[in-house]
Amino acid sequence: MRRRITNWMFLAAGIICIAYYIVCGMLTKFGQSMMWVWPAVGALLLARFGIVELSMRRGTALPYPKWVV
Repeated sequence: MRRRITNWMFLAAGIICIAYYIVCGMLTKFGQSMMWVWPAVGALLLARFGIVELSMRRGTALPYPKWVV
C-alpha cells in the first residue's frame, strides 16, 4: 500500500511541474531560458509513475534497478 501511495505522489509531482511551467510561461510569455527544466522534470516523474504502475499491475519485477526509479 505504501508503494502505491508513493507512486501516486510521483504522479501528482509530475502534474504540478507541468502546470507550473504552463503558469510561469503564460506570465512571462515563455521568455525565461531555464523554464525547459520544469516540463523535463515533469516528464521524468510521469514516466517513473507509468513504469512502476505498469509493473505493479502486471505483478512483474521492475525493468530497471530500484535506484533508477
